[in-house]
Amino acid sequence: MATDPDTSSAYEQLRKVVASDVKRARRDFRVLRGGAPGVFQEFLEFASRPGEGRVRQMIATAARVERFAADIEPWLRRWLAVESDEFARTAIESALHADAPRSAKQPPGEQLPPSFVEAYRFVSERLCHRVRNSLTIPVASLVSLEQLARRVGDPSVRDELLAVIERLRPAVQRLSQIVEFDTGDGYLTIQSVALGEWLEAAEPSFRTRFGHATLTLIGSAPARRLRIWASPFLLDTAFGNLWANAVQAVEVIAPHLARSQWS
Repeated sequence: MATDPDTSSAYEQLRKVVASDVKRARRDFRVLRGGAPGVFQEFLEFASRPGEGRVRQMIATAARVERFAADIEPWLRRWLAVESDEFARTAIESALHADAPRSAKQPPGEQLPPSFVEAYRFVSERLCHRVRNSLTIPVASLVSLEQLARRVGDPSVRDELLAVIERLRPAVQRLSQIVEFDTGDGYLTIQSVALGEWLEAAEPSFRTRFGHATLTLIGSAPARRLRIWASPFLLDTAFGNLWANAVQAVEVIAPHLARSQWS
């Protein structure tokens, strides 16, 4: 195809501007697009040559922002099929999707008033807290039921009871997971726990969640290795409340102690 020397020169000038000032290049390209159709088509042909990814990126971005991607869709698809420049490909794909028909959808969550989001979070957390508290008795009763079942003298009855318990246990665990946030399996499962080790491991979490404090375990080595039957949820609730109450008490008392020392 024969090319107009003036058009070729204008393209080379635009090519240089793209490398130094993309916004200016887009303005110049807008003027060009409003000119003779033949010249515009020739520019698109120049932009189709290998090594012109930066120019194609500029054109695709302009097509997306100025909403004329549909007018040059055949060119965009032709470029996309052979484009090797990552940034140019992204710009071309965005331009092609810009004019795609949009299905009706709900406004994104971030557009909701912040108060709505906070109210939802508060209500959901309180509801989950109530359900978790209600689950503690069934979980503990399941442990007691298993212990009693193992003492049944009739082997067939004992096996049948234990089979029922084995079906109940995962069901209760699944129910507990439904109302837990970011917790692993077994959060409500009664299990043998080395209390001293558990408390030492929980200290960083308590400090982060409830306030700065220092935990000191006093007792013999055997006492520190003492194991109890409990669930992580019960331990977290009991000792987390103690930690939070202690921090709050110090925050209330400390100012009065400071004033008494200076009075």
